[in-house]
Amino acid sequence: MAINLLVADDHNIVVDGLKLLLDKKTDNMKIVAVANTGSEVFELIEKNKNIDIFIIDIEMPEMSGLDIAKKIIKNNPDSKIIIFSTHSTKKAIEQALDIGVKGYLTKEDSSKNLISAINEVYEGNTFFSQKIANYVFNSYFNAKKTKNELSARESEVLKLIAEGFSKQEIADKLAISINTVNIHRKNIMGKLDIHNAVELTKYAIKEGFITLR
Repeated sequence: MAINLLVADDHNIVVDGLKLLLDKKTDNMKIVAVANTGSEVFELIEKNKNIDIFIIDIEMPEMSGLDIAKKIIKNNPDSKIIIFSTHSTKKAIEQALDIGVKGYLTKEDSSKNLISAINEVYEGNTFFSQKIANYVFNSYFNAKKTKNELSARESEVLKLIAEGFSKQEIADKLAISINTVNIHRKNIMGKLDIHNAVELTKYAIKEGFITLR
């Protein structure tokens, strides 16, 4: 069964190259639609109900590829999207991951990687180029490291701050002085580079120190 692809890229030379690559290297992948702008993507979606995977460049006219991806997934959360772009900045990668794309490759990647990405994403998996994968891996473990850098007592204090307890209440619960609470609070903020209680609470929720009920 053919894997039907929609390619969103405003550079015809890239699209033509993809067509030649897939025709030459595969017998199960077919570009069924090509969009040069954001609006064309959604017009083509209406006309083609059998698109399996979207391959989208980030830099597009009218709206960015990331905005296109976000709207596609909002309309259909099961959509499978691969970002294929020259852009691989920290901001672009994080936005793509937040949106929920299934793959991310740079245009420097090999044709073998692109074909592998299409196959993996079609099967319900994810695929990231080595550069993107390294960033994701390092970002994850840096976040873990930051969490682990807090001492047990600092973690307790952070949890209680996030749960809305006052300094006096925290001091009473932990049987320590208010001055000690202030010292722990200052150390926590320094380690996390966070400087107010609201942001501390957001961090505590995000990192699992507390659970919203």
